[in-house]
Amino acid sequence: MEDPIETISLQDQDKLIKTELNNFTASIINGFTTGILQDKAMQLFNVTLSDLLVQKPNSNGTDAPIKKINRIVVQQEADRCKEMVPCEVQPVLKVVDENKFSSKSQKNNEYFIIFLNQNKVVQVYRNAANDDLLLNMANEEFPWIVEAEIYDSDSPSAQIVVQTEASLEDDGYVRFENMSISEITSSFKILYKFKTPQGLTDSNYTPPSLASTKSLSSTKAEFSCISDQSNMVVVENEFFDLSVSVIDKFSSKQVKNLDWKNHTWQATIGIHKMEKCQAEGSLQVDSLNTSAYLADGVFNFENLYINKTG
Repeated sequence: MEDPIETISLQDQDKLIKTELNNFTASIINGFTTGILQDKAMQLFNVTLSDLLVQKPNSNGTDAPIKKINRIVVQQEADRCKEMVPCEVQPVLKVVDENKFSSKSQKNNEYFIIFLNQNKVVQVYRNAANDDLLLNMANEEFPWIVEAEIYDSDSPSAQIVVQTEASLEDDGYVRFENMSISEITSSFKILYKFKTPQGLTDSNYTPPSLASTKSLSSTKAEFSCISDQSNMVVVENEFFDLSVSVIDKFSSKQVKNLDWKNHTWQATIGIHKMEKCQAEGSLQVDSLNTSAYLADGVFNFENLYINKTG
């Protein structure tokens, strides 16, 4: 059976249905993984769910168990960080469940059906397969999000920028892609902590966090630039414009917010001659207009022209 959330069309009425299904899925997942659903089951039905696995709604068969969240583990530390550009090695976190289930005691799909209200049910399987990763937690409406922040730094103003948070994926991992550090600092550590999902209304629940003990550093960034127009053909003695973006030399990703330290930027432009080409003429800049958009990391050169075909 295919997941109806994924197969619903994108018409307005169907979007509302999809949102409702996502909300329902999130309420079950978040309720069980935080222990709230177990408490309610005991209060309302006198049923103990602490040793059960919840079958994820809208999933196919028994291949999507949900477990109770336990802790965050750093699978890969951030490393080789530079000022205002993504660290060369991005952090990867592993989210671990309580791991209370014994594979020796598994049975064949024995389950209870618990009614959450008049028209919504959830299957709760006993003795499901054992795994230490917290799987099947992704939800587009109410994702579990890990925030990262700096602590124990020799530069009190240093902070994480560009990407400060990442979502827990269905495979149990949290992967950062663009985590950056705001300034040069010789020593800092990173604290990772879950935000309470928007769909989780219980204010007594405190999500897990992890203070990494590895000391990191951030060094001076190395920039390069790339033209936003490739394979441009220009006509002799006719004006043309050129736009250039500043990029990180290592990752080739665009660097924005170039005014973060009120630097003064100077840009020059010229013709790059290659050995196999016999270029003639020169780049004329007597009518040149330049502009810089530091927030976007873009420099514009207008009214350029070349005085001879080459």
